[in-house]
Amino acid sequence: MDISFLKYHHWANIKLMDHLGTIPETILNQEIQSVFPSVMRTLQHIYEVDKTWLHRINQSLPTHSVPLFSSILEARSSFLELQQQYQGTLEEELKRNSPIIYTNSTGTEFMNSLEEIITHIVNHGTYHRGNISAMLRQLDTKSVSTDYIFYLRESASN
Repeated sequence: MDISFLKYHHWANIKLMDHLGTIPETILNQEIQSVFPSVMRTLQHIYEVDKTWLHRINQSLPTHSVPLFSSILEARSSFLELQQQYQGTLEEELKRNSPIIYTNSTGTEFMNSLEEIITHIVNHGTYHRGNISAMLRQLDTKSVSTDYIFYLRESASN
């Protein structure tokens, strides 16, 4: 299985946070009518879900709840650390090549392949990065493109 799609997801998250780091945090924390109450809360949600899926892939329980990010720098650092954890985990899981059995938030047990889970993680992140772009426009602030094709172009030029 090729995990480059997950590499795109990590790239897009960092690209977005680098952009968000140029915007005053008061704007990022400003409450608006959207899927989540602020840009920072939406970013927090992406992180929490990514972390939850990592625990499911590892078949481990979360060690503690995730505190709210106090800044974009903290968010970026947390995402980078999580990215490193994913890399180590995926190497092991790819060797095993067995289905992942996990329990969802309502206690129902499911089984999916690693490929299906990665596709879900990337799709979920893309959806919420789109929410953040819409929120920034609502706040009269520009966003940054994190489309997959831009990742491919940037990767090809490196």
